[in-house]
Amino acid sequence: MSTLFVNNLNTATGSTITVPTGKSLVAPGHVVNTQSVTMTDAQSFLGTSFTDISDGTNALSITITPKNSNSKFLLMMNMSGSSNNGASRFGFRFLRNSTAVGLGVTEGNRISVSVAGIGSQSNTNDETLSFIHLDSPSTSSAITYKVQGQVEVSGSTLYINRSHTNANTTSVYRPASSFTVMEIAQ
Repeated sequence: MSTLFVNNLNTATGSTITVPTGKSLVAPGHVVNTQSVTMTDAQSFLGTSFTDISDGTNALSITITPKNSNSKFLLMMNMSGSSNNGASRFGFRFLRNSTAVGLGVTEGNRISVSVAGIGSQSNTNDETLSFIHLDSPSTSSAITYKVQGQVEVSGSTLYINRSHTNANTTSVYRPASSFTVMEIAQ
């Protein structure tokens, strides 16, 4: 028999769980909050600085207040990107408030990102990249998670949800990108 705890008080009576007023049910390993945003329009930006992913209406940004200070957060992104320079790589990363999380190891001059792709000279090429990270912020304060993108060659452009030429033809797709945050009780 598994035991359920409500703020460290065992209140199980038969098959009914009584939750005292002002207390919350903590069931370790369960999702207690989920938020998601989908960006359907296209965005492009020039330069090598990390930039927030937004189409002007929808940003891949979520503010969430933890239900428990020891909760973990499962971050999931699905990004479609391309670059106008076949030699230019591009990358995406997660940001928790102002701290990058879920990055590869920094080594030498290499740029640490969560996931990376490469540009193409083809007018029909874009890449869909996915990444999942389990974050442990240890806070009960509101957290803003977001997705940022960067292109590594100066003078190159990073395109989100479109190919670099954006040709109006049946061989070119217009995908969507999404970002989901799930709070998991511990």
